[in-house]
Amino acid sequence: MISTFYQPYRDKIQQQIDQSAKPVLHLSIHSFTPIWNGVERDVDIGILFDPNRTLEKEYCEQLKLTFEKKLPNQSIKLNEPYKGTDDGFTTWLRKRYPDKEYAGIELEVNQKYATHLSSIQQEIFEAIEASLK
Repeated sequence: MISTFYQPYRDKIQQQIDQSAKPVLHLSIHSFTPIWNGVERDVDIGILFDPNRTLEKEYCEQLKLTFEKKLPNQSIKLNEPYKGTDDGFTTWLRKRYPDKEYAGIELEVNQKYATHLSSIQQEIFEAIEASLK
């Protein structure tokens, strides 16, 4: 499985970063379980980043404001439900590219929206698009 799916994905992303004009904004979108260890999480969309990387921090602060405008009834949080510096692909890539060349952002969407993602999907896309302007 790792050699069939995971490694080719990682290799392709790194190749695209190498060949792209800099800076590169890498958005990785995931979902998370709404209940962890019996406790309901109080976040709808989490924006994960490394707060020590200026490009990531500035972009994520803007993205959060944009999400809050598009989705005023949702709980939008920075570095929740996980820390943006936890081990993962974006963390690994940050070690290979300097701050001014690479921004690795993870969006975490609460799985409670899995059955009706369309109710917020368009707003998510619009917020991402608006944050890039």
